Amino acid sequence: MVRKCNFYVIKVEWLLMILTVMIAGIGARAQGNVNKKCNCQFQSINIIGLLEGETGTSFQIQTINGIVYKQWYAGIGTGLDYYQFRGVPVFLDIRHNLLKKNSTPFIYSSIGVHYPWKRKEDTFNEDTQLYAGLFYDIGLGLNLAKTKNQGFYLSAGYSHKEVKQSFTNFENCLIFPCMESKITRTNGLNRLSIKAGWRFLGN
Repeated sequence: MVRKCNFYVIKVEWLLMILTVMIAGIGARAQGNVNKKCNCQFQSINIIGLLEGETGTSFQIQTINGIVYKQWYAGIGTGLDYYQFRGVPVFLDIRHNLLKKNSTPFIYSSIGVHYPWKRKEDTFNEDTQLYAGLFYDIGLGLNLAKTKNQGFYLSAGYSHKEVKQSFTNFENCLIFPCMESKITRTNGLNRLSIKAGWRFLGN
């Protein structure tokens, strides 16, 4: 069973990477037409990072793909979030460059939904169910241009995700019959989010 679970983890991560490449390729082909209509450019941001909070340090990856217009950027993002409860965030990302330069500080805000991807360690007992909850991330960063259309990405921010748990609790099991009660709770997880990656603009 452990080997099977590990196989599915690897499989999903490969699917996410393939999806990232496909989205980037489609955006690069389509952005020429977008450019003519609104003076916009396609931009892809691909990120690795750390999440630090009360429950420890965890790993995250994200891909955000969208449109740049002047000093504004809007995109759709997804990825993998391993902080306490493994899951897949899906979110809208808005950011604003503070300078009209290729290398510039920026502010960003992301909001969406975190979909839990249950592991054995995420369960209180066998019937534990996990449900999606709110996800958001706000902060500031720095775009470091290598060329006009690509460069490094660094950011630091405050990130929050919610995971809802529902499970059956058994009480007084030393004396038959056991008392059964259904418990539902929402886990609000606050983290410091440190991210680095690579971004590129379509020509």
